[in-house]
Amino acid sequence: MKSLFCITLTILFCREVQAQDGVFDIQFGEAGSLITNISGYDEYSKDMDIDQYGNIFIAGYDYLFQEGDRPVVAKHLPDGEQDPAFGNSGVAEILIEMDDVSCYAHAIDVDMDGSIYLGGTLIQYIHHYAILLKLLPNGILDATFGDNGMVILDSAVYADAYVSDVIAMPDGNIYWCGTSQLITPSYEGACLIAGKCSKNGTINTAFADNGLFKSSFGSDITIGQKLLIQPDGKILLSATTANTFGFVRLFNTGQVDPNFGNTGTAIVDFCDPARRPEIATLSPGTTVSRS
Repeated sequence: MKSLFCITLTILFCREVQAQDGVFDIQFGEAGSLITNISGYDEYSKDMDIDQYGNIFIAGYDYLFQEGDRPVVAKHLPDGEQDPAFGNSGVAEILIEMDDVSCYAHAIDVDMDGSIYLGGTLIQYIHHYAILLKLLPNGILDATFGDNGMVILDSAVYADAYVSDVIAMPDGNIYWCGTSQLITPSYEGACLIAGKCSKNGTINTAFADNGLFKSSFGSDITIGQKLLIQPDGKILLSATTANTFGFVRLFNTGQVDPNFGNTGTAIVDFCDPARRPEIATLSPGTTVSRS
């Protein structure tokens, strides 16, 4: 039986003239917090962004009875009120016109013209697809982006393929990263993936290897997490493995920057005794890490 989950957002900062830092901003939402109830079934918030006007966008997914999971985006004005001009009274519920699918949004980025980019996954039967979605500023799928608002970036069978982060740059390029997993009778593994596409969803096949960068950090299981674009255009990707976390830096062409870390990667292994910090006990139940 499905239980009720609500997407919740709390703002813990306030203006200096109103109260102390870290105290609820009572001018936001209801006494500093707000709850967005979408469908009455399971609802999960996964990422958020703020546009140049201070509007707040929350991306995630919910469960629609007999329809499966679907991406949702809620838009709130700077004071926390829902924007009635966006989607359906402030919430865009995205329906993918395909049979027997579930779709999830894990990442969001709002560009300077108000377009909304979502990264996530689409599942149809045994196939899992890493995808990008693009919404117009009013919350409607942009039919000029990819195939009616969606671009399929990578796929896996009986396994995960998803986008975990997306960034829309002022020059119109869209960068993304995520994870692709492979399961066969003789092998199970996952790797960090990343790519680049244009504002209309065309995959840049000159990026990395025919449009797709893959890295395993030397581990069978490598989960892509976040990406950043440096001021010089280089791309920094983060990922985790079973017992490490690390970074890889790429040129904007998708090739590894050999001058970063150890031939392009920097890895922190907390299981390596030489890397473990000392633990100093201050008082019962309280510890601090000391390098």
